[in-house]
This record gives sequence, C-alpha cells and structure tokens, in this order.
Amino acid sequence: MSEQTAVHRVQGLTLDQWMADVDQVVTDRLGISVHDLADFCAWDAWNDGMSPEDGAEMAMEGDDVASAYLDLL
Repeated sequence: MSEQTAVHRVQGLTLDQWMADVDQVVTDRLGISVHDLADFCAWDAWNDGMSPEDGAEMAMEGDDVASAYLDLL
C-alpha cells in the first residue's frame, strides 16, 4: 500500500480532517464535541474506510450518555 493511500484513506481525507468532520456531525447532533464522549477507535474506523457520519454514529453509540440521549430523540 502506498503512503498516499494510507494517508488519504476515506474520501481523500487525512485522519485529522476525518476527525474534524466526525466532530462536526457530533456537535450538530448533540451540541458537544466528539472529544467529550468516551474514546472510540477512530484510527481503526478511518483506516477501514468508514465515513465521518458513520464514525460519528459509532462514537455516539459507544458513549452511554450520548446513546441514551439519542434514544430519546
């Protein structure tokens, strides 16, 4: 695998860009940052080609409070 492929795995985004998109989705849905949630395997999700929207969903579902809040919506 070339370095270019490894660095721009998802939609041409670097990991940092992907995380910024994930953070925006979480902020839009919950009003808090993805960094306020429980840790999730962001690198694995990015490396596996998960979209930022799916990554945000994974992060929110992995956090007990965020998950409970989403169940109320």
